This record gives sequence, C-alpha cells and structure tokens, in this order.
Amino acid sequence: MQTTHPGIDPMLLPATDVEPRSADFGTMSPDFEDPYYDPEEWERLPRRTSFAFRLGVVVIVILLAGTFLFSRANSWLDSQINPPGLQGDRLVLAIPNGATDSDVMRILAESGVISNSTVAQYWIRANDVGEFQAGDYEFRENSSFDEAVEVLRAGPLSPVFKRLTLPEGLWSGDMRNVMLDNLADLDPGGLDDAMNSGQIRSQYQPATVSTLEGLMFPATYQIGEEESSDERAMIQRLVNTMDSVIVELGVNDGLTLDNGMRLSPYELIVVASMIEEEARLDEDRAKIARVIYNRLMDGEALGIDATTIYGVHLQRCEADPRCSNPSTGFAWYDPELFQSQLDDATDPYNSRIVPGLPPTPISSPGRASLNAALNPEPGDWKWYVLIDTDGRHFFTNNFTEFEQAAAEARANGVF
Repeated sequence: MQTTHPGIDPMLLPATDVEPRSADFGTMSPDFEDPYYDPEEWERLPRRTSFAFRLGVVVIVILLAGTFLFSRANSWLDSQINPPGLQGDRLVLAIPNGATDSDVMRILAESGVISNSTVAQYWIRANDVGEFQAGDYEFRENSSFDEAVEVLRAGPLSPVFKRLTLPEGLWSGDMRNVMLDNLADLDPGGLDDAMNSGQIRSQYQPATVSTLEGLMFPATYQIGEEESSDERAMIQRLVNTMDSVIVELGVNDGLTLDNGMRLSPYELIVVASMIEEEARLDEDRAKIARVIYNRLMDGEALGIDATTIYGVHLQRCEADPRCSNPSTGFAWYDPELFQSQLDDATDPYNSRIVPGLPPTPISSPGRASLNAALNPEPGDWKWYVLIDTDGRHFFTNNFTEFEQAAAEARANGVF
C-alpha cells in the first residue's frame, strides 16, 4: 500500500520506485533525504544593497577613521607648536657662535622654552625662518614656536655695560680706588695683583720699570658684565688703550730735542704726566712742555713740586693701596711738604734739586698732555707761575719777572 501525506492528492505525487523508509528514520538523521526536494525550484533572492552603496560605506568608514587620526595628529602637532597654558619663567640663554638652526632649537627644547626640537626644526624650515645670531637672549619657558622665533629675530640682548670714568691726572692708587668704588664685583686683592705683579706690561715700559704708573689710560670706559669681575682683563684693557693712544698720536716715535737729546716714548709719557699735573688750561700745556725741555737741555732741575709730592708719598703708597693724588680731589691726607723733604737730594723725584726727568710718570696723562709733550710750543721760557684762579700761567725766561709774578699771585690769594 502506498502511503500518502495528509492533504496531498496522491495523483499529484511524482512516481518513484523508492521504497518507503521505516517510520523510525527521522528527518534529523544525517542520512535523511527529502524525496520532495528539487533544487531547480529554488531561486537566488536579490541583495537589498547595491555594490556602489557598500563601496561608499567603506569609503566613508575609511574617511572617518582618517579624519579622526588626522584630527588627533593635528591636535598633538598644534600642542607642540602652541603649547597650552601660560608662558613660564624668564631665562637667559646663550646661542654660541656657529650654532645651526637645529642646534638652536635643541638648546631651546632642552631648556624648556619650546616643547619639541624635532618638530621645531621642520617648522622653521616650512616657515622659512632661521640664520639666528649668536649672543644672549631672554626667553620664557613654555613658549610657542612663534614666540621663541620672535625673540630670536629681534636679535641678542645688548651687552650689559657699566660706565667707568677715570679722570686724567690720577695716580695708580686713585685708579684702583675708582675701579673698586664703581665695579663692585672686582676683588681688591686680585686688582692689586693685576696692577703690581708685573705680569701685565706696556710695550713701551722699560725692562727696569715694574710700576704701571702713567701707563693706564684715563678715559670713560664701557665695561662689559664679564670684564667687570675680571681684574686682569680690566687692567690689561687700560694698558692696551694707552699703548693704542701712544701709536695714534705718534708718541711711539719718541722726540729729538733741539740739542740732539733723544727722548723715548716712555720719557714722553713722563713729561706728559708732569704737564697733566701742572696745566689747568689746554692753551698752557705745550708751553709747559717747552719749559721742561728748555731746562732739560740746559741740565737744570725742573723745579716741579708735583714730582716731589709724588716721591714723598711713594713709600706710603706702596704700603697702603688707598694712596691717592692730592691734586685730583681724591686725597685723604694733607699733601703739605716739609722743607726737609724739599731739600732731600736722595729722592729721585725731588725735581727741585735732582736734574733730569723723574724715573717714572707721576700720574696718568690724557690725550692733550701726551700731544703737548710731543709737540712743544716754540719759545725760550724757563719759568712759569700760576697767576689767576682761572688757571692761567705766566711764562718767562727772566727769573726776576718770574719772582715778581709769583709775589703778585701770592698777594692776590691765587696760591
């Protein structure tokens, strides 16, 4: 008997010679075969989305991911170029000579001025900035690249200068005192050593002379920060300046007097130092030089009390570095001379008795006195005396006229 499924017309069933399976052969068995399955009856259903749509979705996903990554990268890059927060403390950094742009960025990054030297190097190339000057710059910590480059473009800080004025006519002790008063970073012991050790010398200083008296040029100097604490550099500069002025004026060639006496550059400095002490007015300097040379050529003592004052106090100056020239206003003692000192023939600086030039300068001569020593005014004068409070001198070759003029000046309270 042929078994039929309920609800199915047996006449519509396809013919088959397959024997019916036993009832215990379930549809879940792996060996089950559906006799009614016809693969030709199945159709592939169309996809609900097109290829173009799916491709668009993929592109959008990629773009979104790229945008996210780009945004994160750009945010990080911006934080390197423009760091968040306020600028920090000020600091001064030195950009050395020969430093490349990369070196500069590295110095800034290591000091905390900028955040990233590598990014900064690419940034300055992209923005066509660079070729920074060497020198000291004041930066702020946590600066943007623009802020740091703005400082670099402005150029290095101006060197820190201090003004030091050394007037003409100072003794070396005066110069020491003025330097210590104005340059607080100088060490007194170091300054004394620089001035007196003999290691710093002028090229016009005789081998037998150890003192720098008269060989440090008096002028107004701009002193850099490093030099203001370097005693040797300070004294070397004063000596070098004097050497340069000597060459500039022609003093380095010396001078030959009318009688053939030859004066060396150092002897001209000695003469200039006496002129500096004696002259009050520039118009008298060359005349005083002529008086000195006329008396030298005649073998007479010069009779210049300023040399005697210097000699009397020279021993005291060696014992006390505060020693100063009483004629400059820096004096701290009474310069009055005793008759015994004026009569002391053993003092080589006593020009009232000892003929010839003193062994060293007696002060620091300026440019005008050096020029006068080299270019004495023609004349036959042998004496001069101060005749008014304006500083004018009377010159004569007659000793009686000299005594009369001196008496009148004394009576008028000039001295």
